[in-house]
Amino acid sequence: MLDYARRAVLVVHGRTLLDLEREDILVAALLRYLQVIGDAARRVSPAERERHPEIPWQLINGIRNRIVHEYDELEPEILWRTASDDLPRLVRYLESILP
Repeated sequence: MLDYARRAVLVVHGRTLLDLEREDILVAALLRYLQVIGDAARRVSPAERERHPEIPWQLINGIRNRIVHEYDELEPEILWRTASDDLPRLVRYLESILP
């Protein structure tokens, strides 16, 4: 999760939402990274999830499911907000709990 969250943050670093809307490769990268984050989150045990309620497990899984099943309905703003606002917080938290 941490590795791909970092990658997604790097994809949007120094870019704007307009860049994301114009460059399909950025969208493709974000979609892939978010899907992997969601897949990894799904493999975390229920006990481990309970130990870290600060991580929005359901939201992570929800965006993964939207990417996989409703990709044609995802708005760039959602991807942008997730990568630019939510993932930096996730990275910081994961860095604080992982060795």
